Formats: sequence, C-alpha cells, structure tokens
Amino acid sequence: MKETIECVGDEMGLSDRWLNDDFKETPSYSSRLVSCSVPYKTFAYVLSVRKVVREYLIATKLMAFRPYRSDQSDIVGILIEEKKKGNPVSFAAVDSAMERLYGGWAKAPKDSMRFLKEALARDDLESLFNQAKNGESKRAQALRRPNGVADATNQRSSEEIIAMIDKRESGK
Repeated sequence: MKETIECVGDEMGLSDRWLNDDFKETPSYSSRLVSCSVPYKTFAYVLSVRKVVREYLIATKLMAFRPYRSDQSDIVGILIEEKKKGNPVSFAAVDSAMERLYGGWAKAPKDSMRFLKEALARDDLESLFNQAKNGESKRAQALRRPNGVADATNQRSSEEIIAMIDKRESGK
C-alpha cells in the first residue's frame, strides 16, 4: 500500500505527505466522513481515494479553525468557488453537516460559527479571502519566529498564542 501511495504521489507531482493520515488524530476527524464523501479514483486497484463534499469540507475546516493555517481562507475559497458555479453554500447545509459529523457545534471553536455566518452574509468574498490569507500567513510566520512566542508553545494553547500575536501586531 505504501508503495502505491508513493507512486501515485510521484505520478501526480504531490509531496510525500499528500495522503494525510494524521488527520485521523485531529478534532476535525469524524468516522462519519466516509459516508459523507464520494469516490474519486482508485489507483492500481489498491488505493481508493474519496472526496469530501463541499459543506462537509467546510465543516471539517470549521472544527479545526486554526488561525495560523489555511482553514479560514479555505472556507472562503470554497464559498467563492461554489458561488461562481451558481451553487452557493447555505448556512443550513453546513449546519446539517456539523450535526451529522460532530453532533452539532458544541465542540467547535467558539468563533467558527460567527466566522461562517459573517462570510455567508458578505458580498465581497474575494476581499475576505485575502484578509484571511494574510492573517493566517502573519500568524504562521510569528509562530515560527525565534524571537516570537514559540517559546511559549509548551505552556499555552495555540489560541492564547495567536491572541498574543494579534495583540502585538495591532499595537504596531
């Protein structure tokens, strides 16, 4: 199986970590994802790859909702692409996905629902996408900075660290 995964990655020009099995260890993983996904392709009669449908992918991003990764910009990017296709995503569809995957919003990060509702209400999604991308990039860089707050990562949650970064950035 490992050889097949490596061959597929090589054929398609993907990184060594293209198949993200670590995802199963994150809060955004749900065993129900298989039933909410659709077959994409089978490689070498061994490796079956599935795609997660739009509102379920948004739900996984909302459950992770890491401000230093691409979760927020990915959500907005999906909203933009679906709107372009003439098939806009509704709050009800994502709410239903959250219910089916996670039993609702109770375990989701506190700002995730607000972010989604605000994004769905906006006409200028491109602007929101750029804002999210820039913010994620700044926060990720700050976490990697030797003089930044990386030394605090053992003592504080990533949310506290991001709040420190945002406070420092807004004071400039």
